[in-house]
Amino acid sequence: MSAYLVDRIHIDLLVRFGASQFEDMAAPLAWWVTSPDGGGALRQLGEDPSYAGRVLWTENLRSVAARYPHHVSGERPGPIGLTDDEIEQYAYVDPGYTLTPLEAIHACEFLKAQSCHTTDYRDREAYRVVHATREHAIRLLPGSRGPWGWTAENVAARRRPRLTRLLVESSYGA
Repeated sequence: MSAYLVDRIHIDLLVRFGASQFEDMAAPLAWWVTSPDGGGALRQLGEDPSYAGRVLWTENLRSVAARYPHHVSGERPGPIGLTDDEIEQYAYVDPGYTLTPLEAIHACEFLKAQSCHTTDYRDREAYRVVHATREHAIRLLPGSRGPWGWTAENVAARRRPRLTRLLVESSYGA
């Protein structure tokens, strides 16, 4: 499986998605950060967008470096000439576009695929940021989420409106 450094705009777009939701929601995009002493704290993306972006991009760098240990800064797979220092000094720049929830989910999956090449990826803060962003985007998708636990009654209730609509459409040739 290959891995490469994602483009800076990919990180900026994910950060903007999370930060823009921070302004509009009672429950902003957040994740748990464990401290070395065993404690921890909740971190919100909107508090420091540059920090969140650095977490994501440096984890991507860590993954690519683990996958291709013989490659050096500026020569790793990804944007030509991108250096480790550029990634480690990331500061958020507004890309001028906010991803839709579906685009954000896809962007999270892509970043995860490029950042998961270490044995401890699921224990890393970047994993929690990506997971929180993806879950947040899912909650923003339109439509009903359905009941909490499906029953035959739930399914029957869902079928009725569809059957009625299909019958009406077929009656009028719609």
